[in-house]
This record gives sequence, C-alpha cells and structure tokens, in this order.
Amino acid sequence: MKLLPEKCAILVSLCATLARGFQVQTSSGYIKGHASTEHSDVDEFLGIPFGKAPIGSLRFQPPVKYESQDEFVANRYGYTCVQSPATVNASQPENWQNIARSQQEYTNYTSEDCLNLNVWSKRKRPGTCSKKLKPVLMYFYGGGFHSGSGNDPSYNGAIFAQQQDVVFVTFNYRLGIFGFSGAPGLTQNVALLDQRLAVEWVRDNIRGFGGDPNRISIFGHRAGGASVDFYDFAFYQDPIIAGVVPMSGSVNAFGRRFENTSQAGWTETAKLLNCSITSDAETATCMQNADAQTLLSASLKASKVVSSQLDTAAQLYAGITSLFGPTIDNKTVFANYTDRVNAGQLSRVPAILGFNNDEACFFTESGRLPNKPEVVLGVNEAVFACPLQWGATWRANAGVPTWKYLYEGAYPNLYAPACPGKPWHGQELYVIFNSSELATGYAATPAELAGGEYWRNALATFASNTSKGLTTNSSQIQWPEFGDSKGQAAVTLGGNSTFEEVAPDLEWTVPCYTPRLRYGAPNF
Repeated sequence: MKLLPEKCAILVSLCATLARGFQVQTSSGYIKGHASTEHSDVDEFLGIPFGKAPIGSLRFQPPVKYESQDEFVANRYGYTCVQSPATVNASQPENWQNIARSQQEYTNYTSEDCLNLNVWSKRKRPGTCSKKLKPVLMYFYGGGFHSGSGNDPSYNGAIFAQQQDVVFVTFNYRLGIFGFSGAPGLTQNVALLDQRLAVEWVRDNIRGFGGDPNRISIFGHRAGGASVDFYDFAFYQDPIIAGVVPMSGSVNAFGRRFENTSQAGWTETAKLLNCSITSDAETATCMQNADAQTLLSASLKASKVVSSQLDTAAQLYAGITSLFGPTIDNKTVFANYTDRVNAGQLSRVPAILGFNNDEACFFTESGRLPNKPEVVLGVNEAVFACPLQWGATWRANAGVPTWKYLYEGAYPNLYAPACPGKPWHGQELYVIFNSSELATGYAATPAELAGGEYWRNALATFASNTSKGLTTNSSQIQWPEFGDSKGQAAVTLGGNSTFEEVAPDLEWTVPCYTPRLRYGAPNF
C-alpha cells in the first residue's frame, strides 16, 4: 500500500518528534516537556495552557482558546482553579488526614489563570518509529464542582502511559461560582464549556504526542463522572470522542439546579460584595472586578444562606456538591434526560458505567452526611446506583455498546471506620492510579496493586477499540455487554480472588424501578 505524500510528511514529522522527545509544536506554542520522574521512558508535559486566563471581563464568560507560537517550558503543573484549601481533620484516621495533606499540594496553589492541561506519552525507542497512533485517555476530575484538580498528584498519568502505552491527559476546569455563576443574562455552566475546549485542544494537538485524535475516550469520577455524562448529551452532534466512562456520577446523580436557585446564589453573593446595582450588566461588571478570594468567600457564605432555604432533601444534595453547580439551561444541562434519549439526542459512543458498593460512606466519614442507615441507603440508591442504572439502560436500549460494573474492592490503607470492608466514594481512584501509598502514607497490598493493573488494562483496552469495548479482545478481559443475550448482566470488581465476576444486575437495582428512584437525585 502506498502512502499519499501528505500522509508521508505527517509521519516523517511525527517520527522526528517522537524520536527527539520532549518537544512538540501545538496551537499553544512550542511545548518542551521532560522525562517523568516516576517512569523515565515517559515524556511528561505539564501546565500547557488551552484557554486564556478567564479574568476581568472574561470572568464568568465562556472560555477563549489560548493560542501562541512561543516556546513553553512544560516542566511543572500550572495553577489549580480557585477553591478553598484542603483542611486536615484531626479526628479522622491518619490515612484520611494524609490524603488531605496531599491535596494541600495543589489547593494552596490556585489562580483564575488555571485553564491548563497535562500530557503523558511513552517515548519511542531510538531507531524505531511506528506509524500507529495510540489511544487517548482523558480524565475529568471530581470534587462536587467546587474542588479538585487535574494537577492532583494522585492522578499522575505516567503509569498509564508506561504500562498501557496510551496517551494520557488531565486538565482543569473552573469551579464554584467561577464556573457556574447563575448570573442572569450570562452564559450558564461555563465550566462544562471549559471541558469541551480541552477536548477540542486534544483533538487538534494530540497527534504530536503520538495520540490518535479519532480514539479519544473521556472518563471521570464523582462530578467528573457527571461531567462526561453531561458532555455525552450536550455535544451529541459533534462529540469528538470515541468512548465515555462515567464513574460514580451521571447526569441524574447530584441534582441539577433550577435557574431561580442558581440566580438566588448569585444575587446573595452580589449583596455580600455590595454589587447589587440597578442592572444585571452593572452587577456582573462589579462581580468581575471583585478580588477572586473575596468573591470565593462571599459565594461560600451565600451558598449557606440560600441552601438553608431549600427543602430538607435539596439541602442534603446541595451539601454533597455545591449550590453553584450545573444549572438547567437546556443547552449544556437539560431538564429531562429521558426525553433526550427518546429523541435520540445522545452521542451514541460506547460507554462503561459503574459505582462503588458504599459510596455514601465518604460523606459520612467526612461529616457531610449523618451516619444513619436510612440516609446512607438513600444516598447510595438515589445518587449513585439508580442514576447509573438508568444511564446504562438508556444506552443499551438505544443500541449503544454498554458495559456496567459494581466495585467492591477494599484495602487496609484505604480503610474508613464508617464502612469497614467496603469501598467508599473515590476510593478506587487511588487503586487505578497506583497512588494510594503516595496519598495515604501506607503501602498498598499485592491484591490492591493487582487490582490497579486490572483497572488500567480495562480502561486502556476500552480506549483502544471502544466499539468492541471489553467483550472481545486479546487482554483476557471478557465483560458481557449490558443488556445482551445474558440479560442485564454486569461485572463485580474487587470482590473475589479473580477481581472480576459476572453477576445478574437486578439484585443491585430493584429499587431503581420504583417511582421514588426512577429519576435519581431531585433537582433543586
């Protein structure tokens, strides 16, 4: 087979880039990376700007693409988006205190100039150059839409690049009032547009890092899981992506804000900042000129005031995430996702969805939920199990290749007194990224390390060929499709010596078919 001249030129350029290492030309400039300290055969590119600093008149506005032809030395993480610093609770177990200390590494380094991303890619051996591009995994972090960062050292992607030979990407998006202002007359949910801009950057530039722009899979956890699900519906006409993995989060998971609730938060914040001026435009200008930390502090106070006026259930869900979060605008966040599915308005890219055995334990352990059996059960069902069940059912019924899991792994260094022997919300991330010892200060067991290898292999296998997903491949991972001839089968992970086991799905999700839980967490 003969290659066209233009394709030959692309391959020659790519081979030269990969052989040289560390240097890639992108729309953000000439990016100079370095060898990863964790894996010396992996090139690491940190803090690459993809959006202009959303400051001044750009605050609360949709992101603007960053473009440059200058050299950029990508040798350190960029700023994390503005948020409250992580705090250490002395009453919690030492491993949980250590996790909070590890989070202080990035929450103490914040700025509004935070729209940056990180790339990890395994370098080719000298003298070799494959024309085959690598699948791309792009991680959306969680944190209730008010905290978190792609710069969290626990999400370092070098291990994925080294072991699975994928190109791995993390990035930042705006949080709290900066990403979900609720301001009347302004574009809503600009944080979700930050996410879209990051995906567009990856599409346009990832080839230079050895990645395949036609094989980008996005996966996220917590609010990041909800984000990738929002993305799947909002951009269904031009998804860019080839696969989606919402983990412990979905469009129906945390409750969406009504416009009047979000506006109430904005109005209360403006009042606290003496920005309640005659017109909406003047108020917005005043808020754009406020000091970032002062604005953050006022928004947190306003959130408490407005949340206290909600009904009891809404207060609970607002406490799990944030008052300033995804708001129904019927552009990026919709009022009724069942209607969207029935109208065929989802991207139809293959999907993996799943949740942990005891998600709510995270919130009881951290004091954000009362440790009462009825509350724990209610949150586990309404926020996690049932929304993800419906997400899988929607896709399977629409003929979209879909796989579903329940995670049951529990390990000593990730122990939580509120749920001994069970995995809490976010626990598996430390297993997936092999970062539990870094975060907790306690070594991982061999079983935990093996579980991490399984997870990384599964995600990379899916990204390699999403249409086949986890059903037919050469990696010995054999998951049945959800809704195939075996019925609504799903896979339990981490609960036995082989790590995976196919199980009937209905035993987990019978309550989801009752009217009380049919649509997940209520909007507020």
